[in-house]
Amino acid sequence: MYIQDTGVPTYITNNTVSNNTGGDAGGIKARGYVTISQNEVTGNSGYAGGIFAIASAGDTVVISDNLIKGNSGRHGGIYLVTAVNVTATVSENKIISNSGTQGGGIYGLSGGSGSLTIQNNILHANSVSGSQNSVPAHGAALWLEARGNNLSVTGNSITGHSGNSLILISCHDFGQWADNCTRDSGGITLPVCTIHQQQQHAE
Repeated sequence: MYIQDTGVPTYITNNTVSNNTGGDAGGIKARGYVTISQNEVTGNSGYAGGIFAIASAGDTVVISDNLIKGNSGRHGGIYLVTAVNVTATVSENKIISNSGTQGGGIYGLSGGSGSLTIQNNILHANSVSGSQNSVPAHGAALWLEARGNNLSVTGNSITGHSGNSLILISCHDFGQWADNCTRDSGGITLPVCTIHQQQQHAE
């Protein structure tokens, strides 16, 4: 399913997108001001297995209340890239058993002067393996890059993942933090990034 940028808010709701293979996305590909909610996106494969979303300057993106399960690609469940001054929210999703190289569950890359919020999702049994351009696989649950804007990761349940690291966070020029499942992310604060209230288990 491909939704082009229409210049007006677009809503993708109540669809079942299963067992497809695509280039950019096996499941849903969307550009612009978009809300993707209450869909079942399962068993797809592509560059992004499940959902591929790109937002231009000033857009709002909401990915909420979806089942995203069993998808595979370089980025397994969700691939979200935003330009400057974009408000992006990924919340209340069930992101389960997806596999990738850079972000098994969610890969998020956000531009400056906007916000990226990852909130109240269930991330379970996602995985990463292999390498991409000589970069080892990381971020079985989350691979997030914030370029000068506000990044908040809060209230998620993160369980049962496998791969080199559970969470990889890169914040502008402040380096990156990779959680190798030996520590809890509660209370960790990096410049322009806040990570707290995760329920996390290494399995």
